[in-house]
Amino acid sequence: MRDEGYYFTSTLFEIEQGEDEETNPGCYGKALAAWIAARLTQFGYEPYVVPEDWGWCVVCMEGEYWLWVGCSAVHDAAFYDSYDPASHPDGKDVEWYVFTHVEIPFFKVRSIMRKWFGRLDTDALQRKLAAELHSILSDEAEIVLSKT
Repeated sequence: MRDEGYYFTSTLFEIEQGEDEETNPGCYGKALAAWIAARLTQFGYEPYVVPEDWGWCVVCMEGEYWLWVGCSAVHDAAFYDSYDPASHPDGKDVEWYVFTHVEIPFFKVRSIMRKWFGRLDTDALQRKLAAELHSILSDEAEIVLSKT
């Protein structure tokens, strides 16, 4: 299954000075990831947030597979042409992107085999998480989802 994602703008999420030192230049979303993690607890998850090279990851479940939400800011090429690590955009001026993903790590051979033989339905789990994420975003008045 493809990652299911949502683009939006919001006045809720501030960007901390230097937060992209834990990711890659311009890959913001730490406050967004913490906000999503807090709201996912209402669905029974015990999420935690980790930095990735592309942004911030909200890990929801581990075991046979990893179920997670990716969070990052979206920039055009001009942003990177003038990138300055000493400054960052205001969070309200950023387009945000969040997406769900199910990953079976290469070292989980048994899980890979179960997936191949149809005994591990990760697509249903990802659709469920995507629906929960959409609900969280849609219920917040300060989030304006894009039509894309």
